[in-house]
Amino acid sequence: MRTTATILFLVLALQSHASGGVLDRKVSMPAQNSTPLNYVAELLALASIGGGIEDHTATCEQDKEVNLAKADGSLEEALIQLRTKASSVRWHEVGGELLVTRGAAPKSLLDARVSAFTFDAFGLPDQVTGDLLGQPEIKRQIAQERLALTPPELGFAQAKTKLKKEVTLRHVTLREALTAISRSSDHPRVWLFQERTCSGQTAVRIQWVVK
Repeated sequence: MRTTATILFLVLALQSHASGGVLDRKVSMPAQNSTPLNYVAELLALASIGGGIEDHTATCEQDKEVNLAKADGSLEEALIQLRTKASSVRWHEVGGELLVTRGAAPKSLLDARVSAFTFDAFGLPDQVTGDLLGQPEIKRQIAQERLALTPPELGFAQAKTKLKKEVTLRHVTLREALTAISRSSDHPRVWLFQERTCSGQTAVRIQWVVK
């Protein structure tokens, strides 16, 4: 006869499984050659999950493609498979979104803190990000660290909506602000932060791979 504690444990386990999390989303990807960052972006888009990707690269080398087997299961299983080819990839869930990192940096522009920032939730994310990078605290750290800002790669043009909804953030890091911009949309958005050091110069690029 099952004890009350055992029954309670089973009920909680079933509830947890039923509710699930973003890492439990089902994805199906064919076997392919892809760069780790492109693969992550495609996975998040396929799973309809917003979030961010951080890439801290210490060399000048271009991102290399890796051979990935077919993925047909949970998002977490696909990420685990990717990590067998890109061992520095890590991830964690934050408020229904996924933050994925490759490499590590003791100090990052993403940790810079902004005292206040107001943006239009229906604004174009690239434009909102440009306004964010123009905040005094961010500009100050860019100057102090002697960072070079690389413009985002060109993507598909977006039609600006006539709707407007102002959102004000206070005392947030650049990372938290980007995540807030992602969450403000009525559909999943994914930002990509790249920090690359080459010949003594550190270049930073922020762009939206899913807009």
